[in-house]
Amino acid sequence: LLAHAEHTQLVLGFLVGLRRFGPQHGVMLTTWDHVLCVETFPDHQREHGMHRAVPDAMGRVQWPDGAMISFWLEVDRGTVQGHALTQKLTRYYAVSGLQRGIRARAPRILVVVAPGDEARLLKLRRRIRDLDERYRVRLDVRLTRADLLGVGRGGLDPLRSVWRTAHASEFISPFDAVEENRAIPAE
Repeated sequence: LLAHAEHTQLVLGFLVGLRRFGPQHGVMLTTWDHVLCVETFPDHQREHGMHRAVPDAMGRVQWPDGAMISFWLEVDRGTVQGHALTQKLTRYYAVSGLQRGIRARAPRILVVVAPGDEARLLKLRRRIRDLDERYRVRLDVRLTRADLLGVGRGGLDPLRSVWRTAHASEFISPFDAVEENRAIPAE
């Protein structure tokens, strides 16, 4: 992370924004880690041993009613393309057990793309829809551009309703009610 100052600034800006604006939205950050973010999981087909997903940060928020939502933050700088991008996204399905039809208590994935890069955001949404179709489930993911989170003087408000799912273009909050990873009906 330290080798990429803009990337690190977005991760830490997200943290500061959650702490600063969370109480105004009734959301309290209860857990945060941006150093030891490695989730290891077995390959249940026993083809490759262990796999791992490495989000940029992991956290948990709590609503006033006590409801908790765990999340992984992924800051996308557009450097991973093609097959490598598909493989990276596929790991999120695997770690959630979604490739095998198991509904684990998977964290919500929050993806922040580079400021103004709407084309990249659309590409990620398309790729996730394709993977949802392949695995016949919907990954619980929210996506936005970093510039839409801006509140002036370089600050970020990650709780702004400027997030989208892979399947809908309407803007929503990152922590709206959990969308269950449900099976996609066969056609």
